[in-house]
Amino acid sequence: MTRFTLALAAMFAMTCWAVWAQQRTASDAQTPQITTLVTIADARSGIVQRIDLGEPGDSPGDMVVFDEPLLNANYEPIGANSGFCIRTLPGKFSVSGR
Repeated sequence: MTRFTLALAAMFAMTCWAVWAQQRTASDAQTPQITTLVTIADARSGIVQRIDLGEPGDSPGDMVVFDEPLLNANYEPIGANSGFCIRTLPGKFSVSGR
């Protein structure tokens, strides 16, 4: 699994947690419930398009647009992981592979 895939999975998990946390009511605070959802963005399949917007090559401002299967901890499809990333640190957390 690439660093990009792990970063996407972590970003998705944090987004889900933030939405869940915002929806809690005062009564939920009295009886805390902890739920862990493990998701995996499968970067081996789906659509990944790199868009070179800055200087030629890997540079700040470049984009990656993706639409990949989202899998549960058993690697079963549970949805889609779609979005885009804007490059800020060339040479770090690069999208490798395809």
